[in-house]
Amino acid sequence: MMLYWICGHDTLDFDGQKLDLKVKGPNSSPTVAKVTMMKRRVIPPNSVVRVPCKMSAELPDYVVEAVDGLNVLVPRVVRSGGTEPVVCMVKCI
Repeated sequence: MMLYWICGHDTLDFDGQKLDLKVKGPNSSPTVAKVTMMKRRVIPPNSVVRVPCKMSAELPDYVVEAVDGLNVLVPRVVRSGGTEPVVCMVKCI
């Protein structure tokens, strides 16, 4: 499974399927939601943890991605609206 961002075209190529990232409709600006982890988690070295979280806004389909400055890897994933938000974290040491 391969995921590519096609720069300048606002398109995401997900395993051969092209996804248009242009926002259309009455509210044509992207929405950003703050993601809050429920509790503190210690991630052992060389392991993966799925952490349930809460979002500050209800969104349709959305992308989860990391912010800079984390000591863990957070893979960018596309999630369906209405599903329980979960962040996967990978600690590589």
